[in-house]
Amino acid sequence: MGLLWHIEAIAAEAVAAEADAGITVTTLSNGVTVVTEASTSPVATVTISVAAGSRAEGATNVGVSHVLKQMAFQATEERSSLAICRTTELAGAKLSCTNDREAISYTATFLRNDAAAMVDNLTDAVSGQLLTPWDLADAKERAALSLSNQSPQDAVMDSVHAGAFRSTLGRPVQCPAYKIGAISADDLRAFTAANYSAGNMTVMGAGVDHDDLVAQLEENLANLSVDDTPKPAANYYGGFESRVDAHTDTAHIAIAYEGVAAGSGDEAAATVLENLVAAPPATKWGAGTSANALAASVVSASPTTTFSPINYNYTDSGLFGVFLSAPAEEAGAASAAVTDGLKGVFAGNFTDEDVAKAKNQAAVSLLNLTRDERAAFVAKQCLGTKQPMTPEDMADAVAAVSAADVRAVASKIGASTATFAAAGNLAFTPYADELEL
Repeated sequence: MGLLWHIEAIAAEAVAAEADAGITVTTLSNGVTVVTEASTSPVATVTISVAAGSRAEGATNVGVSHVLKQMAFQATEERSSLAICRTTELAGAKLSCTNDREAISYTATFLRNDAAAMVDNLTDAVSGQLLTPWDLADAKERAALSLSNQSPQDAVMDSVHAGAFRSTLGRPVQCPAYKIGAISADDLRAFTAANYSAGNMTVMGAGVDHDDLVAQLEENLANLSVDDTPKPAANYYGGFESRVDAHTDTAHIAIAYEGVAAGSGDEAAATVLENLVAAPPATKWGAGTSANALAASVVSASPTTTFSPINYNYTDSGLFGVFLSAPAEEAGAASAAVTDGLKGVFAGNFTDEDVAKAKNQAAVSLLNLTRDERAAFVAKQCLGTKQPMTPEDMADAVAAVSAADVRAVASKIGASTATFAAAGNLAFTPYADELEL
């Protein structure tokens, strides 16, 4: 059948595999959602995701979630940072923490027999940190170093989010330089008191006994507040243009529109649209141009330009578009090609074969996630819906998407007001009105 092979069968097999894997969900007595997935691996992982990302910050405490991320696994009420480090290293385990706009996630990866000790470290990190002055000083140094190493893409993504949403999802993921010195331990305590509540937490485990994990969490997280602080909804505004000049050889540009929310009926179609707009190359020397008019036009205009899709699905909104990095002198041609290509996609100028290819690419990506990526995927879906949508569930939804569904969501996205952000050598980068966004 060639390209138009039926991924419905693949998705059905994936759903069957999910049932075999054993997804189990329990809500603790205080409201924490616990999800586990059976695994035959001798290595297990547990992640606690707290809906306390940068969108939860206000005008006066911008950056506090990033500093909290840098504070992870420091001294707690139960043990010192040295004790946490020694027990983790002796077990051959790994502790890590990430933050984004929606959540701060604490993860432990360990041998199955060490589950109890590692889960203790995780729960201490979210419910018992001392937030000492010396730990805070170290965290601020790490935050400053992280900011100095921020990639151009991350900086442009912060700018395009700020223009799209202003506050809430418009808050930067990393603490701005001017705020690092001003954040105090009291700021951190106030933020955790308001946001580290039971209803804001999801625990995702793979390769751990579900009942044992639930029993341990019931005890360890018993002191959490059950009163969740209402979070303001994210409103998309758009129509914003940001330009930051720098002495480089490259222009980095983001063109984005209002996307779709995670868990919405349009998410699967938007996932297909993402792959239709800018799927990764299928071969080592490929450029992803086969059956993709947008990719072909960009490569024709500027062969050395790299670009990738923007498709952020948040709990109540989203962002969709393209990010590109082009040689400064080719930025005008490249951005014009991207703009024209997006307009064509939003107008529905693609074939059923294009959609079939994009569905296959989306399915492969979803069904090939690593254990840690699967945990992050499920935790993200649980943040807003409290339902453990798995990669297999999404692959099944993608299989059911029609070309008409993709055209409908493309039209809806294209009808929103564009947001434009650029950084680097912008001498040849057109303004948004010149691109007729």
